Parts: sequence; C-alpha cells; structure tokens
Amino acid sequence: MTDGYNSEAVEYYTEVVRDNIEYGELGYWLTEDGHDGYKEADNIVGFIVDEICSTAPYTTLRGQAFPRAVIQSKLLQADLNIVETVLLKMAQVDNIKDFRRYFISSLYNEVLTYHFNEGCENRWAVQAVARDFGYAV
Repeated sequence: MTDGYNSEAVEYYTEVVRDNIEYGELGYWLTEDGHDGYKEADNIVGFIVDEICSTAPYTTLRGQAFPRAVIQSKLLQADLNIVETVLLKMAQVDNIKDFRRYFISSLYNEVLTYHFNEGCENRWAVQAVARDFGYAV
C-alpha cells in the first residue's frame, strides 16, 4: 500500500489523517451496519495517506491532472463530516468500478464544495420556512 514511500511521512500523515477524520467516531459509525467499521476506517485512512504520500508529481481526478501539492492540501482538509457525506453519496451510486479512485475523487470534490453546499442548504431551509409559513426574509 505504501511501497517506496518515506515511512516517517506515512506514519506522520497516518496520525494526522486519523485525527482529522476522527478515526474512532468514523469506525463506530461504520459499524452500525454490522460490518467491522474499524477495518473500513483503516482502509479509508490508507487510501488518503497513499494519495498524500505518493511520489508521483501529479494525480488524475475526473480526467484532469492535478499537482501533488493541491491534492495533499485538499485531502488534509477532510474531516469526519466530509468523509461521512462522501460515503453516503457513494452508497447511492451503482456500478462503481474502482472504489478507491472514486472515493479519492469524491473526497477531493467534497472538500472543495462542502462549505458552499452547506451554506446553500442553510439558505434554502431559511427560504423554505419563510415561504411555507409566510414570513418575510
């Protein structure tokens, strides 16, 4: 999984990612369907760390090459809510051929748009309540 990578970097980023995504909470959340959620959480951490520690100068997401530094920066911003959102959205998609690549691409996209999407949902909710109950906003 991490062949050829700097083992100190892998160890460091594994801890950083585990902290960022609240590994214990994620593992617990993933056990709710009866599976070993902590093994799945380990895989998720491994996917993210592999991408962060890759020695390739670019990675391809959505058919576009991105510099490694951009990918590293965005993946290090992922938190528990973002990972859960990605996993819930992936559960609604049929015929994913490469779960790992799909997860990394989805995680990158979710980090880019999470706060925007959250703001849009909040504004929509305020407008819907105002419309439904006749309040002026």
